[in-house]
Amino acid sequence: MDILIRQLREADVSAYREIRLEALKTFPSAYGTTYAGALERPLSAFTDNLNNGQMFGIFCKGTLSGIAFFVASTGAQDSHIGHIYQIYVQSKHQGQGLGMKLIDAVITYARPLVKQIFLGVGTQNHAALALYKKAGFEIYGTEPRALLVNGQYIDEHLMVKFLDQEEKI
Repeated sequence: MDILIRQLREADVSAYREIRLEALKTFPSAYGTTYAGALERPLSAFTDNLNNGQMFGIFCKGTLSGIAFFVASTGAQDSHIGHIYQIYVQSKHQGQGLGMKLIDAVITYARPLVKQIFLGVGTQNHAALALYKKAGFEIYGTEPRALLVNGQYIDEHLMVKFLDQEEKI
C-alpha cells in the first residue's frame, strides 16, 4: 500500500475538515466535539485548528485516511508536556497498522520537544486502548463521566507515555 505520513498544512484544510467530520459522525462517543457542532463551524475554524498545533495525516494512495493532532504545552512550568487529540483512522483502513504508524510519527516528532505525552480514550473503546498500550502508553487514571453522548456517560482512561524513561536503542 502506498502510504505517506506528514504534517497537514493550510492547503489540506478541506480534506482535514472532511475526515474530521467523518470521525465525529462515525465515532461520536470518542470525541468531545459533536458532528453537528463541527458541521456548523466555518472552514476558517478548521484552518485555525491546523495552526494551533501539529496535525499529522496519513495518506493512502494520495487520500487523507487518518489524523492525529499533537499540541505541546508552552507554559514556563509545563513545557515538558504534550497532548495527542483527534486520533482517527478511517474504518476501511483500520486493522492494517496505520494507527500505529500515525502514533509513531507523532511520538518521533514530539520526542525532542517534550518528556511526556498524554491522551484520553473512552473505557469502552477497546481497539483504541489496545493500540495506545501497544504504543507504550499507560493508564494513570480514569475520568468518570468525561463525556455525555446521547444521554449516556462515557468514562475515559487517562494515559501517559514518558519519553525520557525509555531505553535508547
